[in-house]
Amino acid sequence: MLRLQKYLAQAGLGSRRSCEQLIKDKKILVNGNIAELGAKVSESDEVYYEGKKVSLKIADLKVIMLNKPPGVLSSRKDEKKIKLVFDYLPKTHNEPDWIAVGRLDINTSGLMLFTNDGTLAITFTISEVINNFVVGDITVSGGSISGFTAVNGYIYIATFTPTSSGSTTIDVAA
Repeated sequence: MLRLQKYLAQAGLGSRRSCEQLIKDKKILVNGNIAELGAKVSESDEVYYEGKKVSLKIADLKVIMLNKPPGVLSSRKDEKKIKLVFDYLPKTHNEPDWIAVGRLDINTSGLMLFTNDGTLAITFTISEVINNFVVGDITVSGGSISGFTAVNGYIYIATFTPTSSGSTTIDVAA
């Protein structure tokens, strides 16, 4: 069973915090009843938002490395029509959206990581696993990377498989 806000976030409705707000605003129904914060749901439960059934987006764990060029905004939305880092990433269809691990200033170029797993993104962000990068060879301890390919000279796509120990480091070195 999952907490409802995590279920909604994995279904692509937004961050866990924004999904908590949807629950507080009584916009979520579970099995025909108005949901309450703290509720847990399973795959057999029927979850609805604004009259539409909500389904989990399930996919293999993916990590993408992007060599962000200068002049590209590290944001999901921009009203000024500036090119965004998400414009460089493969489109997701019936899968979780890409989540940026950290940000870079608009005038800065460098390595950015993206994942389709919010828990992994938060782990990388708060555990200081990722500090400094020099683009080059990749060493992984605590898991393995497969399917490593470059796309358009900017995007490196891989499937990351963590070990069961829960301890993972990814080092990128020259």
